[in-house]
Amino acid sequence: MKSINFTILAVLITCFATEISAQQWARKMFKATSHDFGTVAANSKSVYEFTFQNLYKEDVRIHSVRSSCGCTEVSVKNGSLKSWETGAIVAKFNTDKFRGNRSATVTVVIDKPFPAEVQLLVKGNIRGDISMSPGAVNFDEIKFSRMPTKKIQITKYGNINWKIEDVKSYFTHIGITLKVLRRDYRSVTYEMSVTPKTSAPEGFFNEQLIVFTNDPRNRRFPISISGKVPPLVEMSPNLVSIGAVKPGEVVKKKVLLKSEVPFQIQEITCDNTAFSAKVPQGQKRLHFVEVSFKAGQTAAEIKDVFKIKTNLNKTLHLHAVASVSN
Repeated sequence: MKSINFTILAVLITCFATEISAQQWARKMFKATSHDFGTVAANSKSVYEFTFQNLYKEDVRIHSVRSSCGCTEVSVKNGSLKSWETGAIVAKFNTDKFRGNRSATVTVVIDKPFPAEVQLLVKGNIRGDISMSPGAVNFDEIKFSRMPTKKIQITKYGNINWKIEDVKSYFTHIGITLKVLRRDYRSVTYEMSVTPKTSAPEGFFNEQLIVFTNDPRNRRFPISISGKVPPLVEMSPNLVSIGAVKPGEVVKKKVLLKSEVPFQIQEITCDNTAFSAKVPQGQKRLHFVEVSFKAGQTAAEIKDVFKIKTNLNKTLHLHAVASVSN
């Protein structure tokens, strides 16, 4: 009887060890397995992405994902991954429906290449005394020709002396103004205006504004800010290919530079003297730059980069290549 019990125990231990190992290979794909939203306002946009990467040769597939609490909605972004591809489990805190301290366990079910489950934890405190409309600052794609301003109303209930003292952000390329719309015995409402600056680097941004108040118990709370900054100056083409030329031959090409706002090209430089370019005059939205290449007497493959300086605090890099053949 004892030998049978030991056999059963050994099998159970082996199965348990296999199960733990199965969970570990899947968990290793996730950069983080928990997130604290902190203290957030009612109706605010509170979303976090648990990113993961397929570290293995086999394809990985997310079969399903579920949340233990209605306070958190979950979805999958790119649930079928080949080797080294990335995806995300998106957790959205339902700040419009829930209040107080909330937490949820998010279970990720994987069915390929092997069955496994990964549990992710989210938590946060949804304040019922502060509300925002809309719940985030979203610029979509910014147009520099008509610089957008987004407005958001922040209301504090039950404290006539409540004040916003400061607003800070890791994304510093924005201007922020505040004004009080209403202050009475029931509530205080601020209007926050947010305007991006032309110094904003091109590409997508997804950051937070941190609002600081005079409330000693809950001094600060976040506001999501996101958008897309297009290139301030676009260049076409980005590479000038001169092609094959004979010794002593001169070839000219034109490059278009354009912007939504008038701008001036201040200087064009290139280290290789075989390449040269004329600086267009004036301040306008469209500039045509004439690029010249004068072939030397020796056969060679020549590459270099033009640096085009503008008055928009923007320097563009134009790559050029030519082939000299006898």
